[in-house]
Amino acid sequence: MRIEELASEVAKLDRASKTAKAKLDQVKEKMMAQMDEHDITKFTLDSGRATITLVDAERLDVDYETLNELDSEIGSKVRAEKVDIKLFKAGLEAGLISTDLAKKVSSFTPYRQIKVTRK
Repeated sequence: MRIEELASEVAKLDRASKTAKAKLDQVKEKMMAQMDEHDITKFTLDSGRATITLVDAERLDVDYETLNELDSEIGSKVRAEKVDIKLFKAGLEAGLISTDLAKKVSSFTPYRQIKVTRK
């Protein structure tokens, strides 16, 4: 295959993947709405080949730069742990991380998504 043909194929597939991604996002939004309406958190296809799960969770966002400026020791530990939410909350509850410091450098952001598990 010549480079022109490969370039054309890459461009075509790139456009198709962007279109497919946009359509997938739209269908996922509709699926979430239906799952909410019928109070469903998990749905398995009749074929049993895939399961759709509605995930309601939260993400921890940390401003590492500010954290390192305020407390470099805790900053190095939090970065090493890759900010596991459970560990972070446990550190707050145990008093290893001060609440004031946490408020200055972190925030919890809720998110919803659909997870597809294939067999």
